[in-house]
Amino acid sequence: MLVGGALSVGVESLLPFHVIVTIGLFFLIVQGVHRGFLWVAIAGLLYETVSPFPPFVFLISLIATLSMSTLILAKYVSHRTFFGAVVVGAIGGGLYEFFTFLFSRLGAMIGDGWIPAFDLHYAKFILMRTASTAIALGILTLLAKRASPGVRGVMITHQR
Repeated sequence: MLVGGALSVGVESLLPFHVIVTIGLFFLIVQGVHRGFLWVAIAGLLYETVSPFPPFVFLISLIATLSMSTLILAKYVSHRTFFGAVVVGAIGGGLYEFFTFLFSRLGAMIGDGWIPAFDLHYAKFILMRTASTAIALGILTLLAKRASPGVRGVMITHQR
């Protein structure tokens, strides 16, 4: 657990955005709900083996983030624009950080693991990662649409 936690924290500190959340949101926008949740389930289970958080906090946070992002995409935001992808990335990144903090606190009652303390440093970290996730998702979506002009996204919005 200690080696896995050190590896996880080391890899996560190298990236300004959360790769698994960003790719999950990307699949959600470009390939649809089923592929987004499939990616989150597989990647979440694999990441749980090295996660420093209490058991299943990461997986539950990912599923909750993608669920809320799906509802937001379906009702309020168009995923077909760069701005829409950035908004979904910002909302999804913020939701992920919120759910991870909340579920790690709740998970500490059940098991052991790293529990983040909410302070100024952690708040800056959340804002930086949320903004970076939003920009990374916008760029990924823009590149996918430029590489394949026929790609319009298969997300459930605008399919009435």
